[in-house]
Amino acid sequence: MDQNRRPSIYLQERAEDLWRVLDFFTAPHRGQAPGAKEMLVVFLSQLGFWEWELDNLIYAFSTFEERATAWEHENGVGIANALRSKGIWIQLGAVKNLKLKRQARSGRQREVFAPVASLNRLISQWNDLLGLCEQWVLIPPAERDAAIQSGAQVMPDLSKFRKALLPQ
Repeated sequence: MDQNRRPSIYLQERAEDLWRVLDFFTAPHRGQAPGAKEMLVVFLSQLGFWEWELDNLIYAFSTFEERATAWEHENGVGIANALRSKGIWIQLGAVKNLKLKRQARSGRQREVFAPVASLNRLISQWNDLLGLCEQWVLIPPAERDAAIQSGAQVMPDLSKFRKALLPQ
């Protein structure tokens, strides 16, 4: 591991927290425990919320580099100018002591990066959980197709909820 780089603790912890939630829904299924299907049904009933959580996390990872630029400025004037270029004008007095604090920290600061491998592990788990739902709790594909042919509002599968892995 590169000693001059470290993953964002914030993003790492958020990914791990959501991974534990998804693991909660899949854990009973691994052991074929009674109630495994019920856990998948509960997950599907909360699908909108958990998808929102995952989408939020994907956005946080995707925009990490942009947010990280705030830490590149060595002084408050640099931050104030960066904000000013976005139309946000701040009082220079609000950032007057940042130079000393940032210079003191700069010698021991390591580059922080978004731990995309953790997110991709989470996305894989998400997609696998959707697959389990399709396999164990949705009506069989032939019945779904027949329902669609008869005009029922039925999703053929859960593919619209699947997420693509982020490039590393």
